[in-house]
Amino acid sequence: MAAFSPSRRKFNPLLNDRIGHEDEQNGVSLNKMTLNLVTVGFGAGLLSLPWGVAGSSVIVAMGINAFVLGLNAWTLMLLVKAAHKYQRFDLGNLIERIPFRRTGTAVKYLINFLVMVVNVMALIGYEIVIYDSLSVSLLPKTGFFESRSNVILVSGLVLLPVCFMSQEYLAYTSGLSFIVNIYMFFFVLYELFKQGVHEDVCIMGFGTGAVTYFSAMMFSVVIQMCALPMYEEMQNRTPERFQIAVVRAFSVLFVFFSTFASAGYMLLGPTAPQDIMAAGGFPNNTGGNLARGGITLVVLGVFPLILLPIVAPVKTWANKRRGGNSPLSTLADPPAYDSMGGRDRMREEEEVTREGCWGYTKKEVFSYSGAFTLFCLAIVTGLGTQFEELGIMNVISGSISVFGFVAVAPFLIGRYLGDDSNSTCFSCGLWALLIFGFAMSIVGVIPHFTQNNFHDLDTQCLWKINAAGPGNHTNHTDPTLSPTGSPTNQSLFLAF
Repeated sequence: MAAFSPSRRKFNPLLNDRIGHEDEQNGVSLNKMTLNLVTVGFGAGLLSLPWGVAGSSVIVAMGINAFVLGLNAWTLMLLVKAAHKYQRFDLGNLIERIPFRRTGTAVKYLINFLVMVVNVMALIGYEIVIYDSLSVSLLPKTGFFESRSNVILVSGLVLLPVCFMSQEYLAYTSGLSFIVNIYMFFFVLYELFKQGVHEDVCIMGFGTGAVTYFSAMMFSVVIQMCALPMYEEMQNRTPERFQIAVVRAFSVLFVFFSTFASAGYMLLGPTAPQDIMAAGGFPNNTGGNLARGGITLVVLGVFPLILLPIVAPVKTWANKRRGGNSPLSTLADPPAYDSMGGRDRMREEEEVTREGCWGYTKKEVFSYSGAFTLFCLAIVTGLGTQFEELGIMNVISGSISVFGFVAVAPFLIGRYLGDDSNSTCFSCGLWALLIFGFAMSIVGVIPHFTQNNFHDLDTQCLWKINAAGPGNHTNHTDPTLSPTGSPTNQSLFLAF
């Protein structure tokens, strides 16, 4: 999640764009920008990474983490350097600078469409997370709530008023998201120490699940659609300073992702669930349920922020009726930002937003934005009753993100707007990026590669860790199943 805001500066699931946001005069410092970039990685995509490692092995997953973060850092800097050169700080307007006007416009609409698709899939993933978290222990397992569809429908009703709340009331989600993710990080390490390593853990192997993990990881870290507005807010911004923040943040994310995903896999074993919050994931005890409750609150707060970009075209169309922007100034463009009026225009629009509901009169809200919000929520809730697998949802969304945000947009911007566009090596690298991104986006949606295929890894594993000692790894989903009441640490034997 992710992966996934209010003023169109971010699309990060589990993150409000107000975190670390200083006033416009001073901007966001280098350290706070680093923190922002770290927090961007804290999304719903993180919850399915242990499942992904189960099909790719620990060392291969770490290698994929390094490759994915490095690839995204490179493509981010391609966009940032071009944005700095042309002083256009949103992806849509930057793409329109491409010499071929029709190509730029077509790609802009393509990016807008992909943003909508990815956001809808992220919202469906949130519905899955809500059910997975609540169904383990926070809801009764008989009667009305025994049905998954009923739980999803109730969650949709709960989300209905939340989707109309002012953004300032949802600002808590950034801090809460950070706290919950840090808690999950240390909780999984604590449980691994307490429970011991699950038997049949593959440290090094080459299975087809590596492709699945690549897409899942991409879903977690693709932020190209929101990096430019973040860069615009940076204090004393230069591409070199932003690159320092990216390197620092992605280094932290490498440690965080690698540790959390590997520890979760070593704790849960090859059959780790697609959502670590689901049954068979975090244990059904006070610590595990505290994580489930926290992530549910985060999702409830972030849901309307991810829905907002989908509703943006309708609101922009209504804005045109008041003499505002054009109807197709979009998802890739901040809807409240006027490139001619600059910050004064944006500040004026934000004042209107605070006075009304997203800047509309009540009649306009209920006629256009409100009706479309209800429609989108109904569609997402309905789809949420049909899709149950968070990992597969994240993998497909990650594959789509690779195509649009990692391959096509950076390729065109780097080739036609970049300073090194005349370099042969640079051009070859861009073509390799485009071909690789297109291939991985196609392979990633093939049904076989949307599963982690842990059975394949079992036959292709070169290095296994088998837990041994007094009894096998216990079922920690319910601590009462432990024959001793509390599982003991187990010695590790390395087997080739």
